[in-house]
Amino acid sequence: MEAAIRAVFPKTEFADGYQSVLMRAKEIKTQDEIICLKIANAITERRWIGAGVFAPGVKECEVLAVACR
Repeated sequence: MEAAIRAVFPKTEFADGYQSVLMRAKEIKTQDEIICLKIANAITERRWIGAGVFAPGVKECEVLAVACR
């Protein structure tokens, strides 16, 4: 995809926004973001535990099968 875009816009200078901007934004979290992540994690864990996904004897491939549905 990148090659096609560069071919269509040959005179354009492209910057790597992924490493310089997006990855940096992922590193720094506000207190609100941290709270939201904890809440989302708790909801996900409860759903999966309730569905029997996280239980003794459940294999990793079985967890992935449920996650990929």
